[in-house]
Amino acid sequence: LICSRMRGITRFSVVMSVGALLSVTIAYFLLYARHQANLRDVLRLSDMRQAENALTKLYLATGSFGAAAKGCPSQGVMLASCDFSFISLDLSQLRDPGRFSYVVRDVPATAGYTIQFTLERKHGSLSAGKHILTAK
Repeated sequence: LICSRMRGITRFSVVMSVGALLSVTIAYFLLYARHQANLRDVLRLSDMRQAENALTKLYLATGSFGAAAKGCPSQGVMLASCDFSFISLDLSQLRDPGRFSYVVRDVPATAGYTIQFTLERKHGSLSAGKHILTAK
């Protein structure tokens, strides 16, 4: 008879298997988190385009951005509080999809406006961090 000296699964093979499984799991979650950050940034840029379009329509209709100051009369308020109903637009749903917010830095006036938003990651030519949407 041939006698086998195999003892089954060794401690080393268990540690290696658990380590490999942990590595794959961590890599998956890191890639998933990166994908989610990119998705939130795309939504942010889409929201800023909607706000820009609404303010452009307002300017073309009235020659001023000032009417948008209704609901957001001071610096530091959220963009969603501004009233665009007079041009049949509801921007009250424009809220940052993550942990940041869209902040009115310069109240819409005759000549312009400033809205601050934040990107989590580099997107195209825009770096990660705070950005300004403006018409000055």
